[in-house]
Amino acid sequence: RLARSILSGAGSELATLARIAIANLFEPASTVQVAMSGGVFRHCAQVRDAFAEQLALLWPQAAINAEIADPALGALDLARRAAENLHDA
Repeated sequence: RLARSILSGAGSELATLARIAIANLFEPASTVQVAMSGGVFRHCAQVRDAFAEQLALLWPQAAINAEIADPALGALDLARRAAENLHDA
C-alpha cells in the first residue's frame, strides 16, 4: 500500500514538473504533445497512469503519447527533419 502511494505520488509530481515546463514554453491553453521516456515510465504502469491522469487535470490540452519514447530515436528524428528543412530551403 505504501509503495503504491509513493509510485502514484511520483507520477503526480512528474506531471506537476511537466506542467511547469509546458507553461514556460507554450501559450496558455495550447495543445502540447507530451512523450514519456525513461525506465520509470517504461517499467511502472502506476507511475505512467498517475502522470497521465494528473497532467490531464493540470493541462487538459496535453496530448500524451501512450508509447514510451526512445530519446535517441527522438533526437535522430529531429536531426533528420532539420536536415530536410535545410535541403528544402
